Amino acid sequence: GSIFYQIKETIEKFKQKLREVLIGYGHYETKSYNITSSKDQTEMMRVPDMKLVKLANSLTVDFDCLRAWTVPSLMGVLRENKRHEYPQSFFDFGGIFFDLTLFEIFLPS
Repeated sequence: GSIFYQIKETIEKFKQKLREVLIGYGHYETKSYNITSSKDQTEMMRVPDMKLVKLANSLTVDFDCLRAWTVPSLMGVLRENKRHEYPQSFFDFGGIFFDLTLFEIFLPS
């Protein structure tokens, strides 16, 4: 297979092992949406100048971009589960998305 397939396979194996370790230590895995709110990704996290991948035909401001990081999603999980006993310990291996033009210096011309 291609080098990209091999890299992806290696990363997936690592994620699975790490997932098993984290769950073994009592952490919970969350699954959250990749499509999210630009407000949650920026303003709510006090990072107003973050570059996001915006959706061209968003139907609502609640789902107008792809997430650039998982912290806002994890904070949302915490917010929705605050009635449960602490400490709450969870993780998310979901995807993140960014505009490759941010890395133009690294891209071949």
